[in-house]
Amino acid sequence: MRGNRGLESPSQSKKPRKFIPRGCISSSTPSTISAPPKAAIASARSNKEELQRRQSPSEESVAQKPRRERRSSTLPGPEEEQDPDQMQESSQPIDRIAELEKAFAAALEDQNILREELEKARQRGNAYRDTLEGIRRQLSSSHSARSQFSSPSVTSRGGSEKGSEDKLQLGRERSTLLENNHELRERIAELQGRLVEQEMVFKERIQQERSSREADWNELTRRSHQSEKEGQERLQQLLDLKHSISTLTRAENQATDTELTDRMNQLYHRIREWVINNLRRSKLDFSSIERGSYAANLLESITPNYWRTDSTHKVALYQAIVTSNIMSLFNSPLLIGLPKTGTLATFSELATYIQDAGSEYREWVRITVRTLEKSQAKETLTQERETVLHQLSLLIRNQLQAISGVTLPLPAHSSLLAILQSVADLQHLLVLQKAEYKTHFFYANGRDMNFDSSSMESINDDEDGDGDTAEYRTVAFCVFPMLEKFGDETGEDMEVSNILMKAKVCSNVG
Repeated sequence: MRGNRGLESPSQSKKPRKFIPRGCISSSTPSTISAPPKAAIASARSNKEELQRRQSPSEESVAQKPRRERRSSTLPGPEEEQDPDQMQESSQPIDRIAELEKAFAAALEDQNILREELEKARQRGNAYRDTLEGIRRQLSSSHSARSQFSSPSVTSRGGSEKGSEDKLQLGRERSTLLENNHELRERIAELQGRLVEQEMVFKERIQQERSSREADWNELTRRSHQSEKEGQERLQQLLDLKHSISTLTRAENQATDTELTDRMNQLYHRIREWVINNLRRSKLDFSSIERGSYAANLLESITPNYWRTDSTHKVALYQAIVTSNIMSLFNSPLLIGLPKTGTLATFSELATYIQDAGSEYREWVRITVRTLEKSQAKETLTQERETVLHQLSLLIRNQLQAISGVTLPLPAHSSLLAILQSVADLQHLLVLQKAEYKTHFFYANGRDMNFDSSSMESINDDEDGDGDTAEYRTVAFCVFPMLEKFGDETGEDMEVSNILMKAKVCSNVG
């Protein structure tokens, strides 16, 4: 293009154009030099065409090439093609400012909302945590929006003074937002500190109230226990007083004949019920009973031909075995559990030696029993009594298991032990009476027994067609002892006897 510049006409040389090479344009200030207006380019183009028409035809061919060069030179360059972008870039800061103003307004609005929420948080101490969570969420959203605003997506290629001002304005807005953010964070930290302080105060107050209430509760509990203890002591004093009055106004431990008879009847029914509940489904089997053993001797004393006992009499036979064993308790002269050796054994020997002394003997028995129960030997006597009852229950259980083949469970053994306890209590009551009460169990001892209606009561009476009881009967075996009284309630007239309860026997029709 430089070689063709000498072929231009003189008229064109008179109108020199200002041409700036690309290399002369500073890369640091590309946006400060703008391209010539389009109207000036169009007018220059029309003047050139008019001069070309005035030239001769011979110069037309020569001028065509410069014309093409001029046309190519008048076409917009890379800088001139950027006019729409530069205009768009000039309009972008305005839009950017509008967007920043909107964002700033939104940030101010969020800030006002946060202030309102913080004010509400001060008024509502119990809602601090929820409010702080909302503030954190809003701060995170505003921070993300601010981060988006702070990173411009499009960088302007041609800077201007207005763009610099926009950048300064954006920087000021950013610094303002940062200051507001720091201020809000400081307020949040302050609120959190206040919340922690209030929480500590509340905890301390609650702990103090709890300690105070626990102290009050402990005091009330102590008073309640003390009142209950005093009430029990007064109740015990009242019972002791009633016992003393009862002792002074009535005969000591004296029971009526009706009371003693009722207790004997209750004992009979308890033993029968226990046998029925545990052994009614069993079968008599004497094959395991060895001749000469304790069980064989006991059965022979009850009925001589025990191995011939009818199966219909098995319940009565089981009951007779239990009763014959408990007769050792009824026959104790003083207390059940007196040792057979040692100092306490002398009381049993003395009672056996003086038992025919009449009313004086009865008085000595009552005084001796009370004295032993109030002495230091009471604990020893209680332990010995429990041992005797336990051993007797095991003996009865083994005998019944050998005959019936039934293994008695633990509840059955416990109920049997309770029956023996009631027998021991009844024996204790009998020895304290001024009158003498004796229990008599009719043993066969290898002989047949005749039925005596004055002292026996059959538990299996057979009636004839007229409804009368058969006159001729034999006793198969005794089931329960009779109760006989000697003397009166004052201990006198010991030669007078009275049968209070007849013996229960299992009879056969003769």
